Amino acid sequence: MAEEKIDTADSVEGAEKKSAEKKKRTNPTPINIYRRWCKGCSICIVLCPQNVFEADPDGYPVVAHPFDCNQCGICWLHCPDFAITSTEK
Repeated sequence: MAEEKIDTADSVEGAEKKSAEKKKRTNPTPINIYRRWCKGCSICIVLCPQNVFEADPDGYPVVAHPFDCNQCGICWLHCPDFAITSTEK
């Protein structure tokens, strides 16, 4: 069996670069959720590829991991109540 060699220097460098890009963000919360408009359907929680959202005790989404957001737009494009907006795009 051939062993696959992983260059840890490249993977560490890539992780550091990604972390630095996240820290450059001026607004720590790149998306807003308007709670009054949200009906708690959880579409954003389920569809987010970066797992930015978590449900609060009432079942409504909260931005739990804001620095993981890559502004893909899936959450606000699929929100049936238009309760999510981007602060960067």
